[in-house]
Amino acid sequence: MLMEIELSLPDPDQQNLEEMKKMIEDNKYTSFVANYLREHKDEVEKLAKMQTKFEARWKDMIVTDLNAIPKRIVGGDLLDLQVSDACKKRIVSARCRFARNLSNFAFPTFISNEDRLGVEKELMSALSKLTGDLAGSYTKMEDIPPEKQEEMVKNHQLFHNKDHFLEMGKFFRDWPKGRGVFMSHDGTVMVWVGEEDHIRCMSLEKGSDISSCYNKATRMLEHLDKYIGLAHHKDFGWLTSCPTNVGTGMRASVHISLPRLKAHKNIDEIKAFCKSHDLDFRGIGGENTGFEGDVFDVSNRRRYDVACKDAITDVINGLNLLMDMEQSLPEP
Repeated sequence: MLMEIELSLPDPDQQNLEEMKKMIEDNKYTSFVANYLREHKDEVEKLAKMQTKFEARWKDMIVTDLNAIPKRIVGGDLLDLQVSDACKKRIVSARCRFARNLSNFAFPTFISNEDRLGVEKELMSALSKLTGDLAGSYTKMEDIPPEKQEEMVKNHQLFHNKDHFLEMGKFFRDWPKGRGVFMSHDGTVMVWVGEEDHIRCMSLEKGSDISSCYNKATRMLEHLDKYIGLAHHKDFGWLTSCPTNVGTGMRASVHISLPRLKAHKNIDEIKAFCKSHDLDFRGIGGENTGFEGDVFDVSNRRRYDVACKDAITDVINGLNLLMDMEQSLPEP
């Protein structure tokens, strides 16, 4: 939705302007965006004039942020990077995920059903041309039985339509049309089509080899880039639905067992430690899920204005520090 935002109309559409004013004056909205616009009403008319080349307006872009529960606002050779031997023994799996969008289609929150199917068609064509270890098959969401969908979601192989924030942002319209998943024959590379972004390309492997995941995922993106245009801005980097992914669009993560930290440290304390080292710390069920058991998801926090190597370095250095802390504590 950031693309081509400099396009503007000579005068704000009156209906659009009134709708924006009505939205921000509604006291049921308590998010940072709503409060900011109430305090800067002089900017509303200027924003009401702006639209993307797909005719999406600011009111379409901020609907999720108006509804959002208030949160804090936070702004060498890759193969040489290694986690410690102690870490390797505790890491269950490693994953590298990239968010991308096609440049010639509106982003998911504003896309029409016809164009969503067009995105799927273009991606199916590009994915069918893969060879070697990246070759695989694409399955439409509507062709996957509900029981199988649940199993795949549990195994982190598929996405669902139960995220409250994405639902508020109108990402689940026309569900499940235009959605699906590509999986390589060996099951280590996946491409989700039609979730929060047009493309979620990821590589997932057992063990601690983040570098292997990164290399496979980037090879997949290089292939897709040959056949489809991906949304990119010379100043911002890769464009995504969520501003926190703009830039690299990359999330490098591991699932790691930390039983001593779980037993002796407060979760908020661990999260604060990770944040101070540019890491996100959460449960293995995904964003906005709770913490169960002693296996946690640790990933890079920085995505904008950072090189992929540096973001992965954050993860590896942070994991080694977490393991030092883990080993300093007594057995639970």
